[in-house]
Amino acid sequence: MREALYRGADNTILITDRAFAGADTLATSYVLAKALEKIGDVDLVLCGRQAIDGDTAQIGPQVAEKINYNQITYVEDVRELREQTITLCRSLGRVTETIETNLPLLVTVTSSANKPRTFGAKRMIKYKKAKSSPEIKRLVESESFAGSYGPELVEEDMARKTEELRQKNLLIETWSAADLNADPESIGLKGSPTKVKKVISIVLAASETREIPPTEDGIHDLIAELIEERTFG
Repeated sequence: MREALYRGADNTILITDRAFAGADTLATSYVLAKALEKIGDVDLVLCGRQAIDGDTAQIGPQVAEKINYNQITYVEDVRELREQTITLCRSLGRVTETIETNLPLLVTVTSSANKPRTFGAKRMIKYKKAKSSPEIKRLVESESFAGSYGPELVEEDMARKTEELRQKNLLIETWSAADLNADPESIGLKGSPTKVKKVISIVLAASETREIPPTEDGIHDLIAELIEERTFG
């Protein structure tokens, strides 16, 4: 979150709650859609193409469906942004497609898109002190343990530090399930129809190998063999 502030973000919001644990893409997209509804009046939503664990690429499109936004996936570049429309380029593997569409819009962005801007030195100096509610709580609890004072003083100290950071624009706002007015049946495990029963690590071992000469004849023979065996063709 701080890195986003270092790069120029006006503010950040951390969405966290133990009730979100165990969520699949359906429950996760529900929470993000509720957050966007709470923010309100959002013209452009940027999502990653897919996560690095499940690789489903479902959350962005699911969020778009829930908030009733147009969506464009696999975006590499923004060509032009106007008041009501936007022109984007999306990667389709061997070809690139240019699309103009209306706002509001949700897009998923590929790893081949532009590199993020570098950190601003002045923003790093300022926002390195920015903290979220969980971080404030850990800080106060560590201080209370050292000072051995009771829970009432912990709450008072948390409220005081939170307000100090808010006044300095250094508070990373934190939203829970209650803040989003989320349906308990639609979040976490309860809201996740996908259940992982077992995870298996598979190692593929070839029973035999054959070296194909890197020549025109070698490649020709390989393709002819694959077609004959109906591997493709």
